[in-house]
Amino acid sequence: MDIDEFLESEGHSIKEGGRNALVEKQSREFITGRSIEQQIQKIHEFIQQKRFNEAEKIYYVVKEHYTTLEKRQQEERRNVHRQLTEINKELIEHLNKVKSDMEQKGMVITDLLMKARDNMQKGNIEKANQLYLEVRRIFKQMPDAFGERKMMLENQILMFYSQLVNEFNRKKYDNLLGKRDEIMRHIEIATNNVRLGHIESAKREYHIINKLYNELPEGFLYEKTIIYKRILVLYQIVEEGKITAAAPMEPILTEQMPKITAAPLHMQKKHVHKKAEEKPENKKAEPKKEKIKEKKKEMDAPPLPI
Repeated sequence: MDIDEFLESEGHSIKEGGRNALVEKQSREFITGRSIEQQIQKIHEFIQQKRFNEAEKIYYVVKEHYTTLEKRQQEERRNVHRQLTEINKELIEHLNKVKSDMEQKGMVITDLLMKARDNMQKGNIEKANQLYLEVRRIFKQMPDAFGERKMMLENQILMFYSQLVNEFNRKKYDNLLGKRDEIMRHIEIATNNVRLGHIESAKREYHIINKLYNELPEGFLYEKTIIYKRILVLYQIVEEGKITAAAPMEPILTEQMPKITAAPLHMQKKHVHKKAEEKPENKKAEPKKEKIKEKKKEMDAPPLPI
């Protein structure tokens, strides 16, 4: 089998008219550009660099140009024929090695994708993602020859990646809903404690709520904003030690937001200082002021959306 038969059997054949058009276009550049010897040298360089697609294109141009040489150029024809024969053997040797390497890597990738899909279906998203990253690493090492086979393999990888992303987002959303329900349950308990006058118990519930809120997954702006409003109302209720207004429950939808970590500046004891400054000469107010400060140190303000 020569190089033409090999390339055609591997899906590299150029359709009728397509090759002629390519050769015709590149032959004009060939005649006005490099000589045959320069083109052949370029083929060898591409083979050494494993750029087989480029080597193949120039090979066909040289071969076509070779057939058009006039009889008076017999010596040049014989020289080109000899070099083309050597290139033919060299290309076949390299492509056979590349084919074997590609088939081996393809089998490894297929096996890894099966394991990754199995882990994804079992809910082990982290392990599935690790296997996917290994697949991408191996795929990048595959040679550029046999483009059709490589494209088919890449399509399988992209299809799995799409499934993995969907499963990852679904798991994150389920986690959000679970945390949200737990937060709302503790808010209800804390509110009932305030109603019964059990302020210390309400504070303990509030600290649990604050911790749960900071464990919410990244993203989901709308849901986090709704939850934050509920926490802020609870914060004000617990501070005052009584229920002044009911916080309506709002619907939960899906958006995305950054991670919430900061504390609200507007909750930083402003009204306490103002009240204390109204009567600075009143010594009886001092113990009350200190008592309020101690009370506020016991609670952190709720995290603020940023």
